[in-house]
Amino acid sequence: MWASREWLQPHLFKQRCGEKHGFANLIYICGYYRQLCLWLSLLSLRLESRCIMPTPTYIALQTITLGSAASSVTFASIPQTYRDLVLVMNYGASNATNSGKAFVNGDTTAANYKSVRMQGNSSSAVSNTNGESIRWEVQATSGLVTTLQFMDYSATDKHKTVLVRANAASTATEASANRWTSTSAITSIAINFLGTDLTTGSTLSLYAIEA
Repeated sequence: MWASREWLQPHLFKQRCGEKHGFANLIYICGYYRQLCLWLSLLSLRLESRCIMPTPTYIALQTITLGSAASSVTFASIPQTYRDLVLVMNYGASNATNSGKAFVNGDTTAANYKSVRMQGNSSSAVSNTNGESIRWEVQATSGLVTTLQFMDYSATDKHKTVLVRANAASTATEASANRWTSTSAITSIAINFLGTDLTTGSTLSLYAIEA
C-alpha cells in the first residue's frame, strides 16, 4: 500500500505508478484538484476571519431588585468607559394608571427634553410629541417590560438620543425617540413613576455596550 501522504502529494504517486498508466494520470490530476480545493478553502477562511466585524458586547453594570414597593430608582456614578447604555426594566405597578419618566444627571428642566412617541393596542393607535422628560405610558399592573437605550452617553460633543420601547402584553406597546439637549456625559439616571409604585420584586438592570 502507498503511504497516505502520496495521495496528498500527486507527484510522488505519479512516480510510483509510472507515466504509462492512465489511471495514474487520472489520480495525479485528481490529487492536484484536491490540493487546489484545500488551498481555496483555507484562503476563504482566512479572508472571512479578516472581514468579520466586531460585535457589541453587553457589560452588566448594576441590577436593582426591589425588596419593597418604590416610586423611584436611581443609577448613579455611571462609568464613562463605554459607548451606549441599555436599561432593561421588568416590573409591576400598584395600579394601572401610571406613566414612567427618566431624568439624566438630575436635570428636571422640561425644556431640555424632546420626544416623539407612538403607541398601539389591538383596536387603536396614537402618536404625539412630548417633552419635560424621557417618558412612556404603557399602563398595566403586571408583565411590564420597558427598555431605554442611551446612545453615545459618554460623548461630550453632542446631544443625547434615547430610544424607548415599552410593552405590556395585556394592553399596548409603545416606542419613542427622545433627545436630551445637553452635551454633558450621562453620569446618573433617575426613574420616576407618577401615580403608582413599582411592586416588590421588580428588576431594573443597567448594561453598557462597548463597540
